[in-house]
Amino acid sequence: MVRWFHRDLSGLEAENLLKTRGVDGSFLARPSKKNVGDFSLSVRVGDGVTHIRIQNTGDYYDLYGGEKFATLAELVEYYTGEQHGVLQDRDGTIIQLKYPLNCSDPTTERSPLLRRATVYTHLGKLQAAHDDITTVLHSEPHNNTAQKLLQEVNKKINTELQHKPRPPNQPIRGKKLLIQEVDEEKEEELRGGSGETGDDVIKTH
Repeated sequence: MVRWFHRDLSGLEAENLLKTRGVDGSFLARPSKKNVGDFSLSVRVGDGVTHIRIQNTGDYYDLYGGEKFATLAELVEYYTGEQHGVLQDRDGTIIQLKYPLNCSDPTTERSPLLRRATVYTHLGKLQAAHDDITTVLHSEPHNNTAQKLLQEVNKKINTELQHKPRPPNQPIRGKKLLIQEVDEEKEEELRGGSGETGDDVIKTH
């Protein structure tokens, strides 16, 4: 997948990213949270951010009108070329896709540790997976993929603890203590959502 595609980004997160790391003309693509299966282009326009809906019919991609494309990459390439399509906002403002804002954590280019942690998780080697993920987060604390995988692993670990059989001759008191510890861990896990902004309808020429 191309690096300007951000698989796990919401509309609000896209706005924040473009405002803090982007400039006028910076853009990225992401899945639409409002219309599952569709996509959105988020573009920095001046000091603000505009969201452009991309329709995915299963046969082609378009901007609910205009040219049709076989892939999302072809659509973006068409509208980034100087001699190609022009995007225009409702108020007549021309929207230019100049600078792709690359994803620092593309899911197809995960670090070796995250790939190994994913395998460990499927094999049930949860402690090994947990160790690899925490190592990644130590150097990349904002890695969304690692954070979500860690939540999944912690949930599996808690489930295993809850269903772990009590060894023979272990006093009931010990079992009660274990349940209390698990409950406390669950409470810590639950202490701790992503918004989605509306997408704009864009005219194409």
